[in-house]
Amino acid sequence: MRKNGFTLVEAIVVIAILLILGGLLTPIVSSQLQNKKIEVTEEKLKKIKKAIIGDPSVVQFGQRTDFGYVGDVGVLPDWNGNGSVDIVDLYSLVVRPPHVNPWNYDATSGLWSGWRGPYLDPTQYPDGRYESLLDGWGRDFIPEQPSGIAMRIRSYGPDGVSGTCGNDDICIDIFYDEIQAFVQGNTWDECGTGLAFSGIRVYYPRNGTILNYTVNPAGALFFTTCTTATCRTFPIGVRKIMADLNGNGVYGEASANEPNHFIVISNGPAVSLNLKRLGNCTSGSP
Repeated sequence: MRKNGFTLVEAIVVIAILLILGGLLTPIVSSQLQNKKIEVTEEKLKKIKKAIIGDPSVVQFGQRTDFGYVGDVGVLPDWNGNGSVDIVDLYSLVVRPPHVNPWNYDATSGLWSGWRGPYLDPTQYPDGRYESLLDGWGRDFIPEQPSGIAMRIRSYGPDGVSGTCGNDDICIDIFYDEIQAFVQGNTWDECGTGLAFSGIRVYYPRNGTILNYTVNPAGALFFTTCTTATCRTFPIGVRKIMADLNGNGVYGEASANEPNHFIVISNGPAVSLNLKRLGNCTSGSP
């Protein structure tokens, strides 16, 4: 008659079977965990890019309205304000950099600019790092600036060693055309006749301060901020453009019905527009 329980041989057989099954399942489970970490990393990279340049699909009354950090501040994240790419630059998305002004209004241009984050989840670990800026393996995302690309954000992937994007590293790129554009166009009267102008002035933010850039091709009908000599681009977002058609150095002069418009710079390389002086026909009735 057999006693209750396993014999030593049976126990050894069961243990052997479990070890074999464990050996078979371990690579599968490990692969699933790695795939999950890759998915988390890819999703975080998309969120970081959206925090930097906004979401082009967010539209109101036919115009894009979400421009992210670049739209608000006027530059890519740059924690130290030194123009070089550092690992801490992405911190600008969760904490206001010391050299960037908070969200503020500029009465001259009628524009708002400055930091109004956080643009990402600001949850912080005891070691000072931010959860939203760590990849699926708990390592810092690395910002870079390779030739021809405004910013690349890299995860070293499963092996934690720098490699090739799309192979063992996971990367996302931000292109120049996604963050800036030059401005060009024509000046007209209300009847559609071209008007010569003395200057065109564009207002835009940089580190939360509104600056302006003026084009002065006196007597021209077509204006552009990009020539063979110099090409001035402006960050995406709502900007202000004014014209001086009288040649008196006053831009957007209300008494002369000079153009004084808000414009939306959504992406590059160029934004084309027509500036119209109202109530001033030079060629008869419209």
